[in-house]
Amino acid sequence: MRFEDVNPHANEVTQAAAAAARPGSAARTAPAAAAPGASVASSTGLTPETAGALAYLAGPFSGALLLIVERTSRSVRFHAWQALIGLGIIGLIAVVSLGLAFLMLIVSPRVFSAMRWTAAIAAAVWVALWAICLIQAYKGRRWKMPLVGTRAERLAGL
Repeated sequence: MRFEDVNPHANEVTQAAAAAARPGSAARTAPAAAAPGASVASSTGLTPETAGALAYLAGPFSGALLLIVERTSRSVRFHAWQALIGLGIIGLIAVVSLGLAFLMLIVSPRVFSAMRWTAAIAAAVWVALWAICLIQAYKGRRWKMPLVGTRAERLAGL
């Protein structure tokens, strides 16, 4: 399934193409080429920086959504894979630890306390990594999470 924007987002390339396509237009120049190092829009219609930051916005859920939508930008796909795998694993650890804490309440109060602290630490690590990744992606940098970053690069084709 493929989605295409009927009304492309206005940028320098689409404005130049629209001006050239108008009948009677004196300016029949080719669309301006992107400067070296300039951001090329991803298939989402956003800049790679914005789309990369959106990959982290809702954790693994937004990462999965961008993996479905994004087709061209490897940088955005990297951030989406890292959000899906990295933040997904840490979030799963936090949820499972909290669930086990309440199951262990029947067994031992000490085990309950240990599992509750494990869940709290995992949640704090999740929030810290989420904030770092979100900020770095918005700045256009590719920050790799420990243990997960290289796998996300391979899956994104970098």
